[in-house]
Amino acid sequence: MVSAIGANIQEHQAMLYKQQIEQAMGQQLPPMDQMTPEMMNELALVAAQATQQVTGQAQAMAQAQANAGMDPLLALKEREIEAKQQSEALRSQVDLAKIESNEAIAEMKIARDREKETNETFSKVLEETRKSDTDSRGA
Repeated sequence: MVSAIGANIQEHQAMLYKQQIEQAMGQQLPPMDQMTPEMMNELALVAAQATQQVTGQAQAMAQAQANAGMDPLLALKEREIEAKQQSEALRSQVDLAKIESNEAIAEMKIARDREKETNETFSKVLEETRKSDTDSRGA
């Protein structure tokens, strides 16, 4: 009974494999009793290429399943690392914005001081001019 079930499972796997090969080839395989030796040779080459494709797909599927079953702790660590990197990048941007802001404030203070000096100088020159003008009229 067990051997009959095993044989049935193998038969179904063979049929599935045949369907995958036919799908990869883009055509149906003819029955074995209708094939000539030349057709069998050509079919063997095409089937070998299709087999590689089907095997590659099976390996890719197995790899994807293995990745999907990744250790949850590892996935959590990866997310923590990503969050830390994002946090550091944001902190760098904030630091850069602070530096730029401080530079802008410093430039505004320098401009204000220069304007104050210019106004004081202008006031002194104006006062001296008025005094000189008054002295020259009264003398």
